[in-house]
Amino acid sequence: MRSTNETPDWRTLGGFPSALLGAIAGIAWAASLRGWMVELVGTGSSFAWIPTFAQILLPGAVIGLLLGVADYFRRTGGRRGWRWLAIAPIAFSIAPLLSPGALETLVTTGLGGGAVAVTLIGLLGGVAVSGRGPLWLRLVLGLLATALIAGGIVATFDLEAFGAIDASDVTPRSVWAATLFASLMVVWVFACALPHRRVVVRSPYRRSGDLEH
Repeated sequence: MRSTNETPDWRTLGGFPSALLGAIAGIAWAASLRGWMVELVGTGSSFAWIPTFAQILLPGAVIGLLLGVADYFRRTGGRRGWRWLAIAPIAFSIAPLLSPGALETLVTTGLGGGAVAVTLIGLLGGVAVSGRGPLWLRLVLGLLATALIAGGIVATFDLEAFGAIDASDVTPRSVWAATLFASLMVVWVFACALPHRRVVVRSPYRRSGDLEH
């Protein structure tokens, strides 16, 4: 008979813990990115229920959940079609475009392009650091992702004169904001790499350690 004081075996929960942790991490990441947006826009930034929660935090939670599931599948031998979870970052671009007139605004003014850039950083950078695929392709995609990240860093210092940073723009606050953005993008890239990484096969003959194929 099983003791009531026995510690629950989390393995019986399948991918639920990974999905839950991924969703929480996704919310934290998206909320941090929203903080960077405040620094980017300055006093013109405002908060509203739909743009903040439905178009930023909710996609962050969904993407984090899916990437958490992808990592669980990766660690447990994989599943049929599980690598399609690599397109999860697209949700970050789709959500803002659901607002009426958002697509037209994006095409005519470019507003909303930041979400597209973040999505591309995740998609391209995820492949680049995955360790799978042709080296030349990963190098090219890595350079493209790095260029987009560099663009965001420059925009943090001087949005009006893109590419021409004045010495007066380099303040402790602007350096902090640039550091926040860069670190968020690094975390984003490695999270997006999870569906691309090699599957781990747990050996029944070893208590610790994994074999990769």
